[in-house]
Amino acid sequence: MASNGAGKDAVDADHPDAGPSHSPRTSTSDRSPRSSMDNASPEERIARLEEELGATRQEKETLSNQYRNLLAKLTAMRQSLGDKLREDAEELDRRENTINNLQAEVTGLQEQLETVKAELVHANNESASLSAQLAQIRSQSDSSSSDVLSLTREMRELRGEMERLRVEREEWENEASRERERREVMEDEVAAMERREMENKREFDKGREELIAERQRADNLQEVLSEFQAAKDSELQQATQELESQLRAAATALSEYKLRAANAETRLGELSNDATRSASLAKELKEKNQIIGKLRHEAVVNNEHLTEALRRLRKNSSDNNVDRRLVTNILLAFLTTHRADSKRFEMLSLLSTILSWDDTEREKAGLQRVGATGVAGKAPSEKGKARSRKEERSAEEEAAMNESFSNLFVEFLLKEASQGQGPSQSGPSDPTSPLRSPLPGMAPSTWSPTGTSGTNTPNVRPRGLSNSSSVSGIGSGQIPQYVRKSSWGLQQALRGDKQERLQ
Repeated sequence: MASNGAGKDAVDADHPDAGPSHSPRTSTSDRSPRSSMDNASPEERIARLEEELGATRQEKETLSNQYRNLLAKLTAMRQSLGDKLREDAEELDRRENTINNLQAEVTGLQEQLETVKAELVHANNESASLSAQLAQIRSQSDSSSSDVLSLTREMRELRGEMERLRVEREEWENEASRERERREVMEDEVAAMERREMENKREFDKGREELIAERQRADNLQEVLSEFQAAKDSELQQATQELESQLRAAATALSEYKLRAANAETRLGELSNDATRSASLAKELKEKNQIIGKLRHEAVVNNEHLTEALRRLRKNSSDNNVDRRLVTNILLAFLTTHRADSKRFEMLSLLSTILSWDDTEREKAGLQRVGATGVAGKAPSEKGKARSRKEERSAEEEAAMNESFSNLFVEFLLKEASQGQGPSQSGPSDPTSPLRSPLPGMAPSTWSPTGTSGTNTPNVRPRGLSNSSSVSGIGSGQIPQYVRKSSWGLQQALRGDKQERLQ
């Protein structure tokens, strides 16, 4: 309510024709007819005043429409900028992981080069010893023809060994050229990443200019937008500095590897296994990229579902208004879910809160134990018992009325999204995990689905919008960041509700 009042003040400041500033102009323009109005009859005065009242109401409607259009433009601009910055941050994280993997691979190859170099030194020593033996055999060749034949055979073997070493040296040179080609490919990728970074900076500067232009027309949002801009600038600068430092380290490692590869002259028989390993790693990387694309597509679909659900919740914001089709879909999902699944209890708890079940109905449904409530406060008389039950029931009804249906449904959606994320990160979900939905009496502000996800560090804020609006922040800023997957029951409920709306 305070932000709406500030927005109206800003609109009145931008449009000097609205509000009290209009009355002086009207009084100035009507100064000459005002004297004639004093001489006119009461009916004419009333008609004149009604016309002025109608004109004033029309101007008020015009200013109200302009204010609503301005708020809609600001909301769309904030959402588009948040999506662009999230995509850029995800791209930088992915490139950072790729560079780390390549750096680890380069380190392994350097160790293998050291091993091969040691083997080359050993082979040179053996060749020197064989040459000495050959000289000794030549000095003794005149003693016996049989010795000459044996020395000739050994010489052929040594020549074959030297030829084999020469072939291995050529193979090593070919491998070194292939490594140089790999280095050039990595340098091209680094240059492409730098170009993308420059494009992201240009887009960021363009968005900042748009924010400045919008801030001039909406002074009430200046503080929130400045905080958002500063946070995103710091995150982007930090990510850019880390990426540049890693790129410099990778370039230094590649230069060292190039010098060592140029001086290496030994056999590479064991590098065939490394080639097959590289092919398998490339295949695995391609499969993981496909999985990431699929997860991103599913995250976009789930985000659309959540946006549609939140739009309906904002449209039907009454506490006592229950979507019959939505409750039906949740009940059908509850019946089709396996009995050992922990989501059945959570679905039943959500239905009990939506339908405002009392203690007896919750005991029949198995949500609480029989006689669990009212035991500690049992009075000696039946009148005291009835009074305590009445007070407890009235307190529960008041709490249920104060807790809106939209907040409960948003918590249910966030809980399902967190459980969908669990199998992709840490295996099967634990029924006793702290990511389960809160109790029906718990306020929405005391429970956060991202508090235990493990992805947000103290130095990195969630890549979403500012928390000025809880519903809009949940719908567009937090959930798509983690590439979440909603459960099958939630997707079925949302899909059935959407089909019912279309029909």
